[in-house]
Amino acid sequence: MTTKAIYNISNQSLISWISNTYSIKRRIDIRKVYAITLSEMSGEFVFHVKDEYDYRYSSPERRDRILQMVCRAFYLNMPPDQQLKFYFSVRDQKSVTSDNDNTACRIK
Repeated sequence: MTTKAIYNISNQSLISWISNTYSIKRRIDIRKVYAITLSEMSGEFVFHVKDEYDYRYSSPERRDRILQMVCRAFYLNMPPDQQLKFYFSVRDQKSVTSDNDNTACRIK
């Protein structure tokens, strides 16, 4: 994660990471993320990406920190009138999707 993009890095061993032999599976420009769906039943969350397919993650122990970083990066890169929308799903973890516009946030 940087202030410009979210990265999905292949799940390689620590030795691969240290030796820089890891591969980037996907790079998401933070300016294309328009919404995030959070599961209330698990640590899953989905980034909704404009003009691309959505990306689903699961990180129960790091989800809050990741979301803080994404909100901060969004704030740094988007105009003040642009909002990042949050959806909340109470469905099981196999169907984390968004149906209703529950909330939107703007951090400072």
